[in-house]
Amino acid sequence: MAALPPWAASYVGLPYRDRGRARDGLDCWGLLCLVYAERCGIMLPAFDGLGWHDFAAAAADRAGAAALARFMANHMEDWAPIPAMPRERASWPALRECDAIHLTTMGEPVHCGVVLAPPWFLHIEEGIDSCIEDWTAIRFRNRVAGFYRWQGSPPHSVR
Repeated sequence: MAALPPWAASYVGLPYRDRGRARDGLDCWGLLCLVYAERCGIMLPAFDGLGWHDFAAAAADRAGAAALARFMANHMEDWAPIPAMPRERASWPALRECDAIHLTTMGEPVHCGVVLAPPWFLHIEEGIDSCIEDWTAIRFRNRVAGFYRWQGSPPHSVR
């Protein structure tokens, strides 16, 4: 397994906040946006004001999860899928630091994180401050929907 990048530590322990887009509170998309802005110089579309609870009335709202999954699917045009399988180490060299990992919640692909060094990724979710996890761990191994690389606008642009 590759060593974690030293910069990752500065993103561990950031608090969760639905619709959060700043270090004082982030949701999973906000964390991805923050890392891309600070580490890659890329301003991802912020979708300010949108969060889990704008789609789902409650944490276990399956219809809301499906609605959020449709919204996300409609905004994937700037992301290229990476042919990597979460459990197949031989495919991990295709992944790069800061690629996105897409995970399911309630069976819908609605959660995201940042690849650090396979199999480690950075993420945040309601009830859990930002942390580093192993996507091969029992909690995640069946939730990985795919890996993606930003192919959109050039660095330092705002969409």
